[in-house]
Amino acid sequence: MERKKRISPAGNKRGGQLTNHHIVPSSRFDEPEYAKFKNDRKNEVAVIGVWHNKYHSLFYNMTPTEVLFFLENTFWRGQTAWIDTYANVDIARKRKKWRYHPPIIVSSGKNPGQRGNQLIEMRIIPIARLFEQDYRSYRDDKTNKVLVVKSWAVNYKMLFGEMTPPEVLYFLEFTFWGGQTKWLDAYAHNRPE
Repeated sequence: MERKKRISPAGNKRGGQLTNHHIVPSSRFDEPEYAKFKNDRKNEVAVIGVWHNKYHSLFYNMTPTEVLFFLENTFWRGQTAWIDTYANVDIARKRKKWRYHPPIIVSSGKNPGQRGNQLIEMRIIPIARLFEQDYRSYRDDKTNKVLVVKSWAVNYKMLFGEMTPPEVLYFLEFTFWGGQTKWLDAYAHNRPE
């Protein structure tokens, strides 16, 4: 008798195991504007299971456009320059300038941020990065702080670690969106309101 391969539910994906990530979530295919992605192989990308879980813990079933809107308006104080600057840089320069250090995989036991909706202060440029040449000007800048729901802040840190906004965008574009620049370009030139 041949044993069937068991596919782990989303919450049980093991560390380095690759999983199939839908750029436009399959749960959204019933919506008319996303139906075209249903059979599109370019809508799928292989992602390390732990990152995949953390992505969906933070972004649930958001489309890339919704993810960008959420980041810009929740974590980056509505500062449009992060996405605008990043979207206008060519790919070779992005790879050289913002190639991220993969985030440290934090054990996903109980999420300490799941207690209520209390707000906490979070820095857009992490404290550990404020001494780097590119980010020194943000040390005393009050616009580098934002109030965020604690569970969102915890999930953001678990997925992105100490990344700066351009590194977050690079990580999303090349890890979760298959290197497709169309999402950032479209968002930067046609922001939802």
